[in-house]
Amino acid sequence: MSKKILFSLLGLIIVLVFLAGIWLGIRYVQKNNPSLIEFKLPKIWREGRKAGIYKIISPKKTYPRFFGKFIVKPYEVLTGDHQNFYIWIEDPSGIKKVSGEIQTDFKTPHLVNFTLIKGNNKKGEYMGKWHCCRISKKDYYNIKITAESVSGQKNVFIGSFKKLKYEDQK
Repeated sequence: MSKKILFSLLGLIIVLVFLAGIWLGIRYVQKNNPSLIEFKLPKIWREGRKAGIYKIISPKKTYPRFFGKFIVKPYEVLTGDHQNFYIWIEDPSGIKKVSGEIQTDFKTPHLVNFTLIKGNNKKGEYMGKWHCCRISKKDYYNIKITAESVSGQKNVFIGSFKKLKYEDQK
């Protein structure tokens, strides 16, 4: 055998050993620490969509008072999705009722009932959910949340969320 063929074979063996080492290293990392390697999943996998979180600052003496955060989960939705809204409300006399209205593509707004999930009726977190429907004409939609206190006072908060286009799912 000539030296040229011998060096070519040696070079090929070195490259193969190098590539095998890289492959084994990646497999080791994946096996022992899978969080280090992230894969981008298609947007159609709805579990991966993020929430919209907004900080709320209301005047201190206005009651019922919205405070803390307003969360929309998921923020981007398609028709057929389920969407949750979370909001923190306080009132020294207590909260009697919390409701929401979403102006969809129809003239009649979609009503969303909120329930207390943390705290008490004087200071707590309320959640409302709805099945997204009749949202195709606009890119963004609003929810108007009305809180009514035991003493009869009302206050309104308006939040928004985004409608995904079917092309955005890919």
